[in-house]
Amino acid sequence: MQEEDIQEAAWFHSFQRLRARWECGGSTLTEDEQNLRRLPINAIQTIEAVFQPRLMEAQLVESGKHLKELRRALCAKGALDAITVFKIGGEWFCIDGHHRLEAYRQAGGRRTHIPVRVFQGSLAEAFSYSIAANAPDKLNLSRDDKYESAWRMVLLGVYTVRQINASTTVSNGTIQNMTEAAKTVGQQWPLSPVEDFSWSQVKHLLRSGMPKENTMWQEAKVKEWAKKLARSFNGVPNKHPKLFAQALLLYDRGTAQSIAYEIQRQTESEQSDF
Repeated sequence: MQEEDIQEAAWFHSFQRLRARWECGGSTLTEDEQNLRRLPINAIQTIEAVFQPRLMEAQLVESGKHLKELRRALCAKGALDAITVFKIGGEWFCIDGHHRLEAYRQAGGRRTHIPVRVFQGSLAEAFSYSIAANAPDKLNLSRDDKYESAWRMVLLGVYTVRQINASTTVSNGTIQNMTEAAKTVGQQWPLSPVEDFSWSQVKHLLRSGMPKENTMWQEAKVKEWAKKLARSFNGVPNKHPKLFAQALLLYDRGTAQSIAYEIQRQTESEQSDF
């Protein structure tokens, strides 16, 4: 299995490919591996589609600020908290500490090894751990992140409601709603695998009945434009929201007013979500 194949696949298919690798062997830890405290930076791989529960496209500004602070801390202290790694098919994967790993990578220099903590358990346990480890602190998971993580755990079908609640802090009632929604989507859109839908898409689909293709196109455009904004303005809107708003008004007052109206409408809609 080529690494790029897993990286490019959607989260569910990435998980299934990792599970196939896990089941093929090469994941059993030796006594030395169980006690590992350091690993070469280049030996640690990332599969963010599976083990990074944050919706990165929606948090580019916050993610960048967090990474900048970690680089500052690394420069000041010389080391960061240990990164949690998990062995799959003879290779090491980061399951918690993606920003810390990236801070080390960007720091460069003569540092070749970094502190690690080895996770011991099954792939399903590693997946739930990657969510639970981020839910309470650090760069906190947003409400949407937690919902999407709970939705993914529901779709995998190997976790109880109690386990999903413990990992994501999403309420039992919402998790049960997700379970019922998965069944409904499977019945109403039988040609599209339910695992291809995000939780936000499912809610929209069940409300409007809009074809999946339309929502997929819209979601892809939103992510594409969010990345372009992050690259073009590099956090400026967050640092100077008033000036950025004035710039939008100067660019086109009608467009700015339409954007403001749409932001308010969507915010109110999100607050009423179940």
